[in-house]
Amino acid sequence: MNTTHSVKGLIPALLLLLSTTSEAVEVKLEFLPQDAMPKMGGYRPQKAPTFALQPASISQTPPNIADAEFGEIKLGPADSQRTFAFVIDRPESDKPRLFVDSNANGDLTDDPPATWAIRRYTQQDGSVSVQTSGSFMLDLKWGEETAKAQISAYRFDSKDPKRPHNVLLYYTNYARVGSVTLGDKTIPALLADDDCKGDFSAPTSSFRLDINGDGKFSFQGERFFVKNAFNIGGTTYEISGLAPSGSSFQVVKSSRTVAESKPQVVLTAGQQAPPFEATTLAGEKISLPGSYKGKVVLLDFWATWCGPCIGELPNVIAAYEKHHASGLEILGISLDSESSKEKLPAFIQEKHIQWPQVCDGLGWKAAIGQLYNVHSIPATFLIDGDSGKVIAVGIRGAALEPAIAKALTEKAR
Repeated sequence: MNTTHSVKGLIPALLLLLSTTSEAVEVKLEFLPQDAMPKMGGYRPQKAPTFALQPASISQTPPNIADAEFGEIKLGPADSQRTFAFVIDRPESDKPRLFVDSNANGDLTDDPPATWAIRRYTQQDGSVSVQTSGSFMLDLKWGEETAKAQISAYRFDSKDPKRPHNVLLYYTNYARVGSVTLGDKTIPALLADDDCKGDFSAPTSSFRLDINGDGKFSFQGERFFVKNAFNIGGTTYEISGLAPSGSSFQVVKSSRTVAESKPQVVLTAGQQAPPFEATTLAGEKISLPGSYKGKVVLLDFWATWCGPCIGELPNVIAAYEKHHASGLEILGISLDSESSKEKLPAFIQEKHIQWPQVCDGLGWKAAIGQLYNVHSIPATFLIDGDSGKVIAVGIRGAALEPAIAKALTEKAR
């Protein structure tokens, strides 16, 4: 779930023409068939149950299928919904294969190949967890309109009791992108099929606007469900004439009243980190920066349900073990909801996470997450405990440990 990709360059090409009434803006956004998730800033995984029994929607399977799991994904509006069957061959082996009926004709031997690969994670206790992931193209149909669209998918280790089993988790990797002119301002725009319905007009789909011009679409203040009104610059708008394909629609002034969406604060290196007080899961009251005098602290926003967060854990643990004695502190901010919050203590113990955690059970509406404008995870902020200034934002992977080492070296001078 990479969260830092820019949407600069999307403003391009497509002009949005005012209607003759000057009350409506005609919007035509370009269809981006694949690799759109980074621009959306996150995803909402959907579940497709898997079964040992082959469904009637499959008329022909690939040769040499063994120990297979079958399932179906249904996409599209009611009048043109299509069933895309799939089969996972040898799911527990070292070389599992995924076949998807991309053209929805029941024959799994005439479709483009899906990517499907194993990634292994070595846990702190030496055990190895497996996550399988990949992507595939589907032929979506909206009445007479058609398009090839990418879906990404993954499965957790079947031996992990905390993860869903016998299910394929999948999410949208396509969108429509461009820009819209509201008043005297041209704003980068994106139309997302958030819940992977194959229908841009579904109530769960969203219209995104980069109001603050930071090159990203924030979940807070820049994301509007397509059936809802939204207020930009003191004027309330709504979407009209949106078809399932999303190929064109209008933004019109609305008679409804909603609060204005204010541009979100974007934290960058050198700025003051927003101060806060919180209570950890262990009951300790802490404050930032007050509790971290003489230290460098890494705020780590994550959740137990976030695959990329779990994949990043070995890097965070290694950095903590290497630099804690030299002045590094980590504060985990879990975006788990009230239901998944119950799993946190056992998860923390199992993964040998040694630093304190804060979780208010509000998920994406977590108080500290909103304070820091976190709209996708993992998200990190490296902060000086004395000055309260942000040292670095979004460090992860191979960049994490060197950034921490540099900050500690400079602080020791």
